[in-house]
Amino acid sequence: MKLDYRLFDLKHYDKEIQEIYETSFPENERPPFEMLLSFKEAKFYGVYLDNRPVGLMDTIQYQDIVYLFFLAVSSKERGNGIGSQILTDFKEQYKDRRLFLLADEVSPIYQDYEERKKRFSFYAKNGFHPEGVFIKEFGVRYEYLTHDCRIEKHELLDIMELLIGKDMVDQYYED
Repeated sequence: MKLDYRLFDLKHYDKEIQEIYETSFPENERPPFEMLLSFKEAKFYGVYLDNRPVGLMDTIQYQDIVYLFFLAVSSKERGNGIGSQILTDFKEQYKDRRLFLLADEVSPIYQDYEERKKRFSFYAKNGFHPEGVFIKEFGVRYEYLTHDCRIEKHELLDIMELLIGKDMVDQYYED
């Protein structure tokens, strides 16, 4: 499967990709779409298959690290291998970098426990494994998943400080 990745910015983006973003993440876990497109340090891609919008990928590069900030596949396209292909392409594109993402904490205390387990399994199947390190971001607890590397908590905080500023990091990030 050959996917087409189109770099978006505030002037050039697809409303259908925005809809995928807004329907894939809970409101309390997603910054405004326009904010994502405005980050100079990030690269936001609309993902297309046969010229059809099927997903998105948002990455942040910092030193030798690439943080997969957001990944989503259209609900109509899930289960067709698109998410796995995006991760394969991501790993290939940045094969000389340390790669990581944050995943929702998996615990039966959450109402969407089964969904969290499914996402966690998807990432594991695609080579991303837990570090046993957690962080609370804007009140939501996440676990670090890395691809064949180690990422320290201070490195994530450095990335987020670059993106949103030290005051915001100090206010919204907890151990």
